[in-house]
Amino acid sequence: MNPIFLAIILGEVAFWMFLALGLLCRYVWKKEKLSLVLLAATPLIDLFLLGVTFIDLSTGTNPTFFHGLSAAYIAFSIVYGHQTIKWADEWANHKWNNGTLPEKICLVGEAKKQEQWRSFYRFCKCSLIMLILNYS
Repeated sequence: MNPIFLAIILGEVAFWMFLALGLLCRYVWKKEKLSLVLLAATPLIDLFLLGVTFIDLSTGTNPTFFHGLSAAYIAFSIVYGHQTIKWADEWANHKWNNGTLPEKICLVGEAKKQEQWRSFYRFCKCSLIMLILNYS
């Protein structure tokens, strides 16, 4: 199995484990500090993947599809990671802490257009980061 592909899978599993454990610590076990440490550590997964990819390429390995996939994973995580953690935190607060159900906002008109532009800019940032990682 390709070592970069394995690192991507390990990174994805680690992200969801850190996220789940961080939210369990916060809302079920009431360990606020441990929760903050676990959630704040999620960007370290990106650094791990970046390091593995860099080391693999610096040893003379020819770039493959998996190196590009690694760049895409890191870019997606940088741009959408905070949003994903926020969504999971709202869900866990509702499920385990009797918090309010996150409201689904139905946007129309100008508000919908602005949200679609924000989404497009996030996509552009993700693409730009991926291109920088792929061509540096």
